[in-house]
Amino acid sequence: MIDAAGESKARFFTGLWITPEIREYIAGVAREISEAVDDIRLVPPENLHVTLKFIGHCDSSMVPELLDSIRSAAAYLPLRIRIGGVGAFPSVGSARVIWVGAADIEGRIDKVYENIEKGALKCGVPEEKRRYRPHVTIGRARKKPVIVTRDLTDKFERELVLEVDDIVLFKSDLKPTGAVYSIVERVGRTDRPEGKG
Repeated sequence: MIDAAGESKARFFTGLWITPEIREYIAGVAREISEAVDDIRLVPPENLHVTLKFIGHCDSSMVPELLDSIRSAAAYLPLRIRIGGVGAFPSVGSARVIWVGAADIEGRIDKVYENIEKGALKCGVPEEKRRYRPHVTIGRARKKPVIVTRDLTDKFERELVLEVDDIVLFKSDLKPTGAVYSIVERVGRTDRPEGKG
C-alpha cells in the first residue's frame, strides 16, 4: 500500500507463535466447530497464533520503533500460556469472532501487551479501549453473527501449556485467497526488569 505522501505502508501485527502440537489441537477444535456452526470462515492452521496487538497499516520506517517496544516487552519472557476453552467476541450468543482461550499462568502477558501498546501509539495506532484478552482466533462469521452453543463450548475442556520464548512481529499481505502472514522478526528475551520473577 502507498499512502497519499507516496510512503510505503504494510499491515503489521504482533503475536505469539504456537507449537505444532498445539496448532494441531486448535485446528481440530476449529474443524469441529465449523461442522456444528454454519457460515463461519476458519483461520488457516498456518495462520494460528496468540493475538497480542494488531497494528494495521504502518509506515515501514516505523518498524524500528515497533521492534524497540517489542524488545522492551520481551524482557518479561518467558511466558507460560494455558491454551484451552472456546469463546467468542462479542459473545457466544452473537459471535463475530470465535476463539480458543490463552490464559497467562504467571501473569506477565499484560506487561508484554502494555509495552507493545506504547510502540503502537508511536506508529499512530489508537489506544485500545477494551481490556486485553489473550486468545487464538480460529474463525469469523461470514456475514451476520452466529450462535456458539454452550453444549459446543463445553466439549473443549482440554488444556495444553504453551511455553513462549519470543514475540513475533508479523506482516500481513491480503491476497484474493486470504491473508498471508510472514515473519518480520522474532524477538526473544535479553534481560528482565528488576523485580520481575
